[in-house]
Amino acid sequence: MYRLPVSNTRMLRAAVFAVAAVRANRTIARMERHGEFARPHDSHDARGPDDPRDPGGPGGPRPEDETSDRTRDTGAGDPSLPASHVASLGYRTDLMLLALQGSRIERRDRYLVVRTPDNPTFHWGNFILLPGAPAAGTVQPWVRAFHREFPDAGHIALGVDGVDGAAGDPAELATADLTAATNTVMTASEVRPPARPNLRADVRMLAGDEDWRQALALKSAANEDFPPAAHREFARRKLAAMRTLQDGGFGGWFGAFDEGRMVAGLGLFTDGSGLARYQNVATHPDHRNRGLAGTLVHAAAAHAVAHFGARRFVMVADPDYVAIRLYRALGFTDAEKQIQLEPPGRS
Repeated sequence: MYRLPVSNTRMLRAAVFAVAAVRANRTIARMERHGEFARPHDSHDARGPDDPRDPGGPGGPRPEDETSDRTRDTGAGDPSLPASHVASLGYRTDLMLLALQGSRIERRDRYLVVRTPDNPTFHWGNFILLPGAPAAGTVQPWVRAFHREFPDAGHIALGVDGVDGAAGDPAELATADLTAATNTVMTASEVRPPARPNLRADVRMLAGDEDWRQALALKSAANEDFPPAAHREFARRKLAAMRTLQDGGFGGWFGAFDEGRMVAGLGLFTDGSGLARYQNVATHPDHRNRGLAGTLVHAAAAHAVAHFGARRFVMVADPDYVAIRLYRALGFTDAEKQIQLEPPGRS
């Protein structure tokens, strides 16, 4: 049963989006006047931040001890700014959501730095984004750049801007104890209903503390890869950020409830531009293969079209996991490959 109540009026949402757009446009104008936009990433061969083969100059690398002098801090809540010349739709929508959550995005001469102080163990909320695949001999300099930016981090996370899956030399990555994780970025202008929808579940946007408590319990139940206590704390902080976005009118977290128990969930958020990004589609292990995920993905999209002005949907999926076939059946098509560089076993 679909039951997706509107928690805010359309006029309130329109006002929120209008304020965000005015703020972004003003800052874009300022950056244009001062020439602060990053250069377009027209190459998939990224020299390192301290690569001796490039002597510097406008937009070039700087010595390690001068990195802080070349910072451009875009601030929080303005996702259009650092993403303006990011080629990857996956990373553009990542930056969109992170900025809306209050993450800080800083531009260096050759890369972006993303910081989420409220969730320091969130690897992909605390990372650097390279302008392309690391060039030969530059993987270690990029790792050093990460450690300069995040000296206290217990992880390494290097994003690679690009669309074709280029990640650098595998042998050099292995020497630096890094592996390339490839995700498929998918898009749809219309999400089709599933062939076999689940008509039993009560599908709705979360409302109230008990719903959010159940969302956290679902994340814990679906976690199969990480230490339970650490994952629960990470998930708690991530859901708190998502709840703030929902309260601000930027989208919502949706659940499928069976006899009052949340058994599937996902997020769908937008900055008001018409582009909407899905987050963390998950089904309780005891309730899989019942049509819940497809039902929820479709219902959330329908709600976003009606109430958030969504016109294009983005889903980032594991190419080797069965769910990608479901997304294709719902109308999503493969658009690009997104590359994340991390130590093995820590994605």
